[in-house]
Amino acid sequence: MSSSPTRRSPARIASNSNNGASTSNNTPSNSQSATSISNKRALESPGDDGTAAKKACPDDRAIALPFLDMMGTEIVEINVGKGPNQRLFRVYQKRLCDKVPYFQKIFEGGWKESIEKKVTLEDDDPASFDRLLLWVYTGVIPKIEWFDKSGEKLAATRAILNLYVLADKLSLVWLMDKIASEYIDLQAELRFLPGSPHLDLFYTKLSDHMAFRKYAAYCLHYILHGLEQTERNLQIWPATELNQVMADNPTLTLEYLELVQKHPHQERAPEPRTLSRCTFHQHIADEPCTLTGEGDKEVHEEAAEK
Repeated sequence: MSSSPTRRSPARIASNSNNGASTSNNTPSNSQSATSISNKRALESPGDDGTAAKKACPDDRAIALPFLDMMGTEIVEINVGKGPNQRLFRVYQKRLCDKVPYFQKIFEGGWKESIEKKVTLEDDDPASFDRLLLWVYTGVIPKIEWFDKSGEKLAATRAILNLYVLADKLSLVWLMDKIASEYIDLQAELRFLPGSPHLDLFYTKLSDHMAFRKYAAYCLHYILHGLEQTERNLQIWPATELNQVMADNPTLTLEYLELVQKHPHQERAPEPRTLSRCTFHQHIADEPCTLTGEGDKEVHEEAAEK
């Protein structure tokens, strides 16, 4: 008697169709196994020691932080002026020290100020320090847009000279030369020459070693020996006022007389606004210009002749 064929269960048929890899209904399929292995590998990956996590979420130190790199995080306090006019400025220490080495010596030199992060500048002008900080943070000197407003020219000149004096105190030669150039450029643009009160300011505000002061002597020389002596010019620069300014400022008179002696007779004095700006710069005569990096400090009188 022949035996009947053995009937195969559906589970075994399915198993055999998958190359006999499994013999039980509870055993996962190949696709399930691949998923499990993948998950297991992820769990057992080097991420367990933090490497994968670092790749997915980079450490803050690996991210470019241009603002913090430029400014730092520490704040210092600077009180400028005295009495009711004193003003408090809170400034990023790193940015200030990078732009003004004078403060680096104060805040990083082991002094009392470096511990307290505070300093007082009683003899300085708060408005000038405010303009200085604009340059520290932006790299640009505030434009003298208000210079051409009626009645404010003398106040503007005073403000500019105060900023120049502050730059000298902080040993910022580049800034001193920049201030001088921009002041003269603006005067040329507005076709303005300093009057007697302005000439007096230059010699009462600025010290002997400041090259910008010479601009007033060159202007006086041009006013008396270069300008046409019209009725209007005689009203703007009356002899009585010029005499008083020269009497009050002997150094101005001396430097003016030296220019007169050096200048050829019967030739008009050079127009100071057309001279090389290096004439009134602080940098040494045989060094390249601090602003352009080119040329020497020369007086191009021939360029001023008209």
